[in-house]
Amino acid sequence: MRNVKNNMEETTMKKGFTIIEALVSCIILGIGVIALVRLFPTSVVINTRADRLSSAILIAEDKIEQFRATPFDTLENLISTGYNTGTDSIGHIIREWTLTSMENVIQVDINCSWRTPGSPGYSTTRLITQISKHE
Repeated sequence: MRNVKNNMEETTMKKGFTIIEALVSCIILGIGVIALVRLFPTSVVINTRADRLSSAILIAEDKIEQFRATPFDTLENLISTGYNTGTDSIGHIIREWTLTSMENVIQVDINCSWRTPGSPGYSTTRLITQISKHE
């Protein structure tokens, strides 16, 4: 009879969680949730930066393609008449371009700048290409 009583006490004591176990698991869960909540604003800023950078590169490539579609002689005339630089704004991106003439080559330099919310100052990307004279 004593053996049966001991078995009952052992099974009764092994059921459920103690208050300490429940408290420790709540603390661990809370730390994990806090870490995830703190990552959310950071991921928003990083995604905004990536979006702005992608937009700036597309805008710079668009201007490069405009110059590539322009005849070489016309580009040389622009440079010789002083129209070798320009600035325009597309949305939140400021695009600046410079044409430089070399021997049978024109270098196109495009700078795009933008502000990212949550970041100090301006971010900039720069694309450079050369257009050669085909004879």
